[in-house]
Amino acid sequence: MLLWKASREKRDAFFIIGPSHTPMKVIEVQDKRSKNIFLDVARTIYKDDPNWVCPLDNEVEAIVDPVKNPFFKHGQCTRWILLDEQQRP
Repeated sequence: MLLWKASREKRDAFFIIGPSHTPMKVIEVQDKRSKNIFLDVARTIYKDDPNWVCPLDNEVEAIVDPVKNPFFKHGQCTRWILLDEQQRP
């Protein structure tokens, strides 16, 4: 597996080449579009699971909100999304 980092205008992207030689890209959640993609990842993963109950988006956002989550008094959080060669999570 190969991993490398590319930076442009304060946006970092990591590129991964897995065992199948399929290029993938890891992006940081920084804007509304990437936030919505991040929130949809679980829906994509569990779409065929009849037992899965999707959490509310505002509950997920509260976990990473420094005002609402006391963890952030002692640390910080960065969300990432892994995209495949078609730019899908």
